[in-house]
Amino acid sequence: MKYHIIKPVLLPLLLIPLFFLTDSREVKAQEERQMFDPVNVPGNVVRTRPITPAGVLGTPHYNDDWRITTIVTSDGRVIENLSAKYNAFNDKLEVISRRDTLELDDTFVRSFVMMKLSDRSQEVFRNNVGSLRGVFDESSYLQVLFEGEEVALYKRHVKNYREPRTSGSGYDVIEQYGNFVGSSDLFYKDEHGIFTRVRLRQRNVLRLFGNNADIVRRYASQFNLDYSKEEDLIRMVEYYDSVIGELDQR
Repeated sequence: MKYHIIKPVLLPLLLIPLFFLTDSREVKAQEERQMFDPVNVPGNVVRTRPITPAGVLGTPHYNDDWRITTIVTSDGRVIENLSAKYNAFNDKLEVISRRDTLELDDTFVRSFVMMKLSDRSQEVFRNNVGSLRGVFDESSYLQVLFEGEEVALYKRHVKNYREPRTSGSGYDVIEQYGNFVGSSDLFYKDEHGIFTRVRLRQRNVLRLFGNNADIVRRYASQFNLDYSKEEDLIRMVEYYDSVIGELDQR
């Protein structure tokens, strides 16, 4: 019996068509997402163009890449497989429809889920979760880090625009470009629906739980949680939500 051995040098040549096939499928899927017309509701959509001003650093978007997005409308409809960006400067969701960029009104979109292509992780944003005077209102989108039966944890993303400035004089004039600057803050929503800005320090975190702070402190100590880490704060809030019902019955 004869065996036909394929030399290793041929393997790269055999793999090339597979790479081209994968790329072409991804491009086709992206085109299908971009051609999808998500809405046909007068008054809920503004046709716009991506902001690409000359001499400006950064962008107004939370995510500069177009991400696969699912939205839930205010009347409960689910629209999937969109290409979208979240504009953190004007707090609007932008989606691609054919050759237009559509800016969806916050009265139309109740929540949306964006998926990163790099690691397939998902981020959930929602409005109508409450308000904090001078910081955000009912129409503002907050990223959902945890929502339980009693308490919740959110993150607010904001982009601000700094105007260009000129400093110096004569030959030493220095012109600074205008630029978008991003920031984010954590907000805890307690069992009474009251929002508090969270500082990732032990004293500030424990203060969120009022008279039950010692219970959360013991839990954090048991599992060696770090008060300065967002992921560990989420674990504390999840734990507190799971036991708060029992604590209220004491």
